[in-house]
Amino acid sequence: MVIHCRGIVVHATPAILRWMGFDSAQQAVGTSVMQWVHPDEHAEVMARICAAQDSGVAVPPRQERFVRSDGQVL
Repeated sequence: MVIHCRGIVVHATPAILRWMGFDSAQQAVGTSVMQWVHPDEHAEVMARICAAQDSGVAVPPRQERFVRSDGQVL
């Protein structure tokens, strides 16, 4: 799980940190959540973030591609 505030990572669980290739939370906290998202997914993810912020309601889950810290696409 990743928690972000206005697109900036404020918390990530140890499991997601390992999955994304980070050695520590300090490497991830403070980064843009968009750097974790595959470039082809940016527009859709930004639209979902904006929709959730504007409405205050969670958006439904969606499968997305991500990019690990080493550049591997997940």
